[in-house]
Amino acid sequence: MTRLPLTALTAGPARAGADPGGSVAVTGRFAVEESGPATDVRLTLDVPDGWTADGDGATASELPAGEALSGDWTVRVPSDVRPGGYDLTVRAEYRAPDRPGSGVLRVERPVRVFVPEPGVTYVSDLPFTSERNGWGPVERNMSNGERDPADGGPLTLAGTVYDKGLGTHAAGEVVVELGGAYRRFTAEVGVDDEVGAKGTVAFEVLGDGRTLLSTGVLGGADPAFPVDVDVTGVRQLTLRVLDGGDGVDSDHADWADARLVP
Repeated sequence: MTRLPLTALTAGPARAGADPGGSVAVTGRFAVEESGPATDVRLTLDVPDGWTADGDGATASELPAGEALSGDWTVRVPSDVRPGGYDLTVRAEYRAPDRPGSGVLRVERPVRVFVPEPGVTYVSDLPFTSERNGWGPVERNMSNGERDPADGGPLTLAGTVYDKGLGTHAAGEVVVELGGAYRRFTAEVGVDDEVGAKGTVAFEVLGDGRTLLSTGVLGGADPAFPVDVDVTGVRQLTLRVLDGGDGVDSDHADWADARLVP
């Protein structure tokens, strides 16, 4: 019995930031791992309307097992683009010569590009003066995940996915220097959806050691809690996550869309 080729498609970066009028480098790699070859292979990149991609992708009439096809593109962001997250798609199309009735096979991988709001600084873009985390490292623009760096998923609270923010774990905190340059700190906080209804945490915002906000205990089934704090004159901002009183199991805490407004 013949089998379809066992293939793997990777695309990067999984998430990136770009300013209006700027550019992002995107790569794709399609490999045939077993049961090759694949034929009529085509590697392409789809971009949103109004965006352009310099680079023609890649093609191969035949790709044997153990070989790969790579593509590189420079994606240009329109100068009038609105702030927000935009999805690009790396796509591989191919045929299986031993299975002629299978038609054109297709596999896709997303690349997420975030265009920031003018005048806003995201905490995840700032250097940390100090950090500590209850499980693994503090993650930038992804959930806490597990113990390894960059092993989290999208920041997700009550089904809403956020492009920017911090993925933390109780008990932990992040300290950043503001130098008195901002008026407000805002965020949506809660327990990331990756742990389901588990986890209980409390969030605290401190300015120069003084408590500016405390949420009380939030659970995995609770909606996101909106944070809006006056940080006028604050030189050092501390974002702290505490255990909800029942241990730290599954206490994956998101500071989603954490931003500073001058």
